[in-house]
Amino acid sequence: MRLPFIGHRQLPPIWSLVERSFPVQMAFWAILISTLFSTDGHADGFVPMLGTLVVYYWALHLPGLMPLWGLLLLGLMQDVALGDMLGLGFLTYLPIVLVTRSRSANRFGSSFWFSWILCILVMAMSGFVHYAVSCAMAWQILDVRPVASRYGIAILIYPLIAIGFAWFEIRLSSATKGVDSGARTLK
Repeated sequence: MRLPFIGHRQLPPIWSLVERSFPVQMAFWAILISTLFSTDGHADGFVPMLGTLVVYYWALHLPGLMPLWGLLLLGLMQDVALGDMLGLGFLTYLPIVLVTRSRSANRFGSSFWFSWILCILVMAMSGFVHYAVSCAMAWQILDVRPVASRYGIAILIYPLIAIGFAWFEIRLSSATKGVDSGARTLK
């Protein structure tokens, strides 16, 4: 299919578009789930930073599918949904991007233990940025327990997220390969 405003390039298959946008969509839904559960004032400290955890997983395993513009939109959406100052969500995503993109892809392999230790480091950095910027904007020292508990619980549930997304990533890649190979045989 050719469109006049694109030129003579063909559009990518629909499964390719779904595969490319999947990490950003998952982070979007994780932010919405965190927002729904954090509206109750009593459980606010016990709701993990699911959006940050999802961004970390996909930035580590498929960094090409987590563009900076997607992180900016996700950060702004998180700020609006949680009532934080605009830009705080993106600033908490920056340590994730800096750490996951600074290491070489084959240096440590795909060890689960390494990714969990890296998750601890990244969540601590993101939590510190979140707390420091919040304190700076409030012009006072705030209680660290809500921020520490939200990022701490995210570290503890990382194995569940990692196993679930790895399973889903395998299923998605096998489905897209099947669709793409079927599309090639039809031509």
